[in-house]
Amino acid sequence: MATQAQSPTSDEAVAGTWTGTAGTRYQAVDDYPDTVPTDYLAHGTAAGSLTFGFSAFAIPPGATGISVAVRYYDAEPANGSNQSASRIKVGGTYYNSATHNPSGTTYTTRTDTWATNPKTVAAWTVDDVNGVGANALQAFGFYSGDANPVYRVSCVQLEVTYTPAPVTLAGTAAGAAATTGAIRVAQSLAGASTGVTTTTGAVRIARSLAGTAQGVTATTAGLTVVGIKLLAGIASGVATAQAALSVTRALAGTSQGVAGTTGALRVTRGLSGLATAAATAMASLTVTDGQAVATVMRSRGMLRAAMR
Repeated sequence: MATQAQSPTSDEAVAGTWTGTAGTRYQAVDDYPDTVPTDYLAHGTAAGSLTFGFSAFAIPPGATGISVAVRYYDAEPANGSNQSASRIKVGGTYYNSATHNPSGTTYTTRTDTWATNPKTVAAWTVDDVNGVGANALQAFGFYSGDANPVYRVSCVQLEVTYTPAPVTLAGTAAGAAATTGAIRVAQSLAGASTGVTTTTGAVRIARSLAGTAQGVTATTAGLTVVGIKLLAGIASGVATAQAALSVTRALAGTSQGVAGTTGALRVTRGLSGLATAAATAMASLTVTDGQAVATVMRSRGMLRAAMR
């Protein structure tokens, strides 16, 4: 549940005898809650009513379970049999709550609730409480059918209670177009994973990027591939690898997934065919355009062999 409340901002209508200055009476009761007032309004002995204008509510679309309440404090300087109540104006018509006897010199909190719109005798709508349409909530204040002896009110407030509409990210999950935290993908980004277009945090892929893993277009942090496999097929999701790349199998066939490495390359199997003469090289092995050059450092000299 959620609530919004408004205090009076203007005098709307008056009937009967009230203290205060016409046009500014709202200023005496716009400080809810006020249990020990320095200013108040006294009503009597002629019965009547007093209502106020207020700033419009901004209840969000889709809200349900709406109710309207007038909250106020009243008291009387001398005990007697009189009546105090609240009043609202809806769609041009005034509606009064049930009355009570203020009974006592101590200011007491009062709450009068309208669970439904009294004009339509149906549930309040968002437009109703936001002041839109023919059944709009327009004013609130006080009412008395018997103001003898005089009684007092120290403050008043209009309150709307409602249940906000639920938010559901369904369908194409377009609501998650940008994320500033971490994303963990438990399966490969295949098909059309367009819900995640840009990530500014870390991306962790629990499976190799194979097939058409185009769901990841750009990463500004680290990319970790768990369960190292040969990057084959069309792994276009990873355009550039700026860190070290370790391949645990020979680069044979059409390993087009690895376009270039800027770190060390370690091959755990022999390069068969052209590089058979360099099997015992103890130093560096370089393969360039089908040529193998082996350099073997020995204690008495250097042997250099070039095979074509």
